[in-house]
Amino acid sequence: MGIMNTIQAQKSNNTKLEKKGQSKQGPPKHQGRDQSEVHRIVLQSGQEEKKTLDIKNSDGKTMRDWDTTILLISDRSTENILSILAGTKENHNLLVEVPESFSGEMKNYTVHIYGVRNKDSKVVAESKVHLDPGHDTKHESTSPSNALNFEFNLLHTPPSSYSLQFSDSNMTHFIFLEDLDADENFFFSCSDSTYEFPMPLEPMKDYQLRVYRGNDLPDGKYIFSSIGRLDFRAYMTKRELRLLCDRGATFREAFFVPISHLYRNKPRLYYDNIFQRKNGIMGKYMKNDGGDQASVLNRAIQGLFFSAYLQCQPSGFFLPPLTSPFGDTRLNIPFAFFFNPCNRLYFADFFCHDINHHVTLVVTVQDSQADNFCRERLILLDPTNNPFLYFDVSSQKCFVNMAVNTEILYTENINVGRLLRERQAFLTSCQAIGASRSKSFLGRPKNESCGICNLRVN
Repeated sequence: MGIMNTIQAQKSNNTKLEKKGQSKQGPPKHQGRDQSEVHRIVLQSGQEEKKTLDIKNSDGKTMRDWDTTILLISDRSTENILSILAGTKENHNLLVEVPESFSGEMKNYTVHIYGVRNKDSKVVAESKVHLDPGHDTKHESTSPSNALNFEFNLLHTPPSSYSLQFSDSNMTHFIFLEDLDADENFFFSCSDSTYEFPMPLEPMKDYQLRVYRGNDLPDGKYIFSSIGRLDFRAYMTKRELRLLCDRGATFREAFFVPISHLYRNKPRLYYDNIFQRKNGIMGKYMKNDGGDQASVLNRAIQGLFFSAYLQCQPSGFFLPPLTSPFGDTRLNIPFAFFFNPCNRLYFADFFCHDINHHVTLVVTVQDSQADNFCRERLILLDPTNNPFLYFDVSSQKCFVNMAVNTEILYTENINVGRLLRERQAFLTSCQAIGASRSKSFLGRPKNESCGICNLRVN
């Protein structure tokens, strides 16, 4: 992207925006220069003296790619932002008459200028100028920020399509999508309640969305009164997830031991609430942001987490640990409850925090809403033959790989009261250590510097 240097407007009418690294000395404004290398923008507000902005770049290709000009004019005395969208490919001179409804003292204006290439909506040039030469630029945002905030939804369709959903359908939205890894910016606009991006987003890349919302004015002008912002990481596709699954299966030599139950640790009050207020039903909840930040599960699917982690005890047997950071009461449910012909098993994540590596598996009821979600996005595993947790048909026993800590997200509510009454589950006590509330609610992101479980490192 051709980034123009930002300088403050001088007292004269003309303000030059130079390319980074280029001296302000050089050829006079239009003497000996190709006109294709200069965009001239003239702002006029009522009877006030005009302000002229000359935008130039020694890179001729940047100017040739500049098809559309977008101006965002913010006035520090108001929350509104005036925007102008104009085609300037053939004529690089743009006269902007500021509407009376927006007009104030021009010295209060900050002008953000974007040059867009139409064929792919890429922002090829970007610059900012303050019309007040005494404006303090310290600790300042790179985009207009005095408008009110609003929220919108980002929707994902596998493998890599994304769309935005707005709460209103009768307003105009200017959308800036920045690829933070590649330092590229794209511009789109819509007047509907939904907008689908015309290109797929690259998996596991970091993006930033900035959306301006407002109303149309005559002559290609818009008034925006609110801004929505969102930083996000594009989800993994099945391709990346397969690579992650292979790493989880091979990073250490497998060591399988038998396991009879999966368990869930919570404070005693958690289970008391289920028995006294929930009719014995343990309700599923939204999966948090723990694990890989590009996981399709994060804030997208509900479930209940169980653990298959075992420790070798002094007796020589592998049993659940005697302590837990998640609570002093442990619900134990037989393996067969989860692994049966009515359910499906998926690989979802491989991550670490400090030392130990974890694998997340998902168990769904076949053809349920959660199963349909996972079938499109996750890696289906054979419950009788996979490298993490499986049922051996010949011995009628279940085995877990001790090379990795395995956790299971079960995507249905569980009638704990019935299981306990029918002796298909039981409660035990353990020692609670640490505070788990914030860890359970927010989730702990994976260690992004680990070269074993982080595909972005290599």
